[in-house]
Amino acid sequence: MIVERKDLKVGTKYFMDESRQEVGQFKGRGVDSIYFDCGPNSSYYETPAKGWEGLIAFMAEGLGFEEVK
Repeated sequence: MIVERKDLKVGTKYFMDESRQEVGQFKGRGVDSIYFDCGPNSSYYETPAKGWEGLIAFMAEGLGFEEVK
């Protein structure tokens, strides 16, 4: 099931893209981004944003995220 950005729940795990290869745990929302913890072996770049260091930021709107069941 695809979850819209506005409905993401902190602590819940989601697939990061349609490949379903990488999973991230939703950590919260900033002013213009949403943040996930994808672990130390993530292929995504970590944000340098203050307070969100080490997390993956998504700024662009997308179709949503698929929850990991």
